[in-house]
Amino acid sequence: MGSRYVEPRRARHSIVMVDGVERVVVPMRRNWFVALFIPVWLAGWTAGGIGAMWQFAKTGEPFLAFWLLGWALGWIFALSMLVGQFGRETLAVRLGDLEVRRGLGPLSRRWLYRGSAITRLAACEP
Repeated sequence: MGSRYVEPRRARHSIVMVDGVERVVVPMRRNWFVALFIPVWLAGWTAGGIGAMWQFAKTGEPFLAFWLLGWALGWIFALSMLVGQFGRETLAVRLGDLEVRRGLGPLSRRWLYRGSAITRLAACEP
């Protein structure tokens, strides 16, 4: 009985050189239900918010101002969930410090870790 080898999957990450700095780029894992549901939900959420803004402009009710604040936070959260579906994580070492960036283009967040504070860094088996 012969052994059959399984071909490994193609690596999800890529290594690129930008401005003389080597970066590891890992695309975010996608959840296609979220990627398809959130735009539809955002359309309805936006329509509800526009209606509330219109009502607030006419009546000036304080409760609507409070509700619109929650509406805006929900809208931003949903948009960040959608952006996260198509974003990427980038790791780079700059002048001995570790830079981690997550997001999509200008809608990304950056963390900078002092290199001397990073200990016990090791690769692990998948």
